[in-house]
Amino acid sequence: NRQMEFLGKIKEIEKQVDERFYRCHRSFLVNRDNIREIDFQKRVIYMVNGDECLISSRMMKGLK
Repeated sequence: NRQMEFLGKIKEIEKQVDERFYRCHRSFLVNRDNIREIDFQKRVIYMVNGDECLISSRMMKGLK
């Protein structure tokens, strides 16, 4: 239920977290439990708290 800012690489964090988290874009690592809706046409993830995250075209198939 929070956002974190850090100096480092998302790839390092991605290795430390469990399968609930998904790398949907080079700039975003999202918790699948907090996804409200996915718009594959616009390539946007809508989160339960109202935030929006982009989805890269090559990472979309992992969410389907």
